[in-house]
Amino acid sequence: MYEKRNENYAMKLIVSKWFNEPLVRFLIIGAVIFSINALVNQSDNNTQPKIEITATDIDRLRTLWQRKWQRLPSTEGLQGLIDAEIREEILYREALAMGLDKDDTIVRRRMAQKLEFLTEDLMALNEPTEEALTKFFQENADKYREPAKLSFTHIYFSSDRRGVNAETDAQQALLNLNALGGSPVEAGIEMGDRFMLDYAFDQLSVFDIARWFGRNFADEVEKLPQGSWQGPITSGYGIHLVYVTDHIPGRLPELAEVSDAVLRDYQQQKRDEANRAFYARLKQRYHISIDETALEAKQQLSEVQQ
Repeated sequence: MYEKRNENYAMKLIVSKWFNEPLVRFLIIGAVIFSINALVNQSDNNTQPKIEITATDIDRLRTLWQRKWQRLPSTEGLQGLIDAEIREEILYREALAMGLDKDDTIVRRRMAQKLEFLTEDLMALNEPTEEALTKFFQENADKYREPAKLSFTHIYFSSDRRGVNAETDAQQALLNLNALGGSPVEAGIEMGDRFMLDYAFDQLSVFDIARWFGRNFADEVEKLPQGSWQGPITSGYGIHLVYVTDHIPGRLPELAEVSDAVLRDYQQQKRDEANRAFYARLKQRYHISIDETALEAKQQLSEVQQ
């Protein structure tokens, strides 16, 4: 009797020791999870989440493929598109279930953009009256004004090559050109230096002149008279003498000439106004708290670093 008790006690010690082993516990927990999973999988398939590929989905996939490749997908290709759609949907749902959309700047920004796009699409914009469109056009006339265009020839004097003599050389060349009374075609470009761009420009807008030569040069050239050499005028490249052959003044077109652009801009402005109003209504639903102390400290740090 005593020996049997000792055997039972020894067996309990062995079982207790095994149970305290991490590997044994891991195996037991795994077996329990596996059993639960098996019971769940035996349930009716109707309880599983559904992914349904509708006729609309198939048409959308075919259309997207056709737009990209300029042809319809083959039977195998279409099945591949459907398989990819299902795979993406499964991974998307699992990612949401795992909370992978949380604290992700790209996802946050994309969702915010989608809401903005959705609200824009849902906004019913009434066709503006002629009076409203005319008023908008007049208030934004500078946006539709056509800039002046100039045709000109120039002679270039390099400040890098000539140094402080560049402007003096240009002034002397101007005197010689006016004494000769020659046109740009007859005048010798050899009076100046080689230039990386063209020497003659045809109907270049003031904006383009500023883009190529700088704002100061464009402003000065726009004021020059036609038919004579003028200068010197400074650009980012150096010194120039300029001969304007044609000057087409800027003009404000009639509304009828730019009606499509004006209507498009008018409607976009209305969408922007509606978006701002929509956001203002949403913002009123939230209590917003900003750590002003931390903000001020960061601002001061930025000012010091700058």
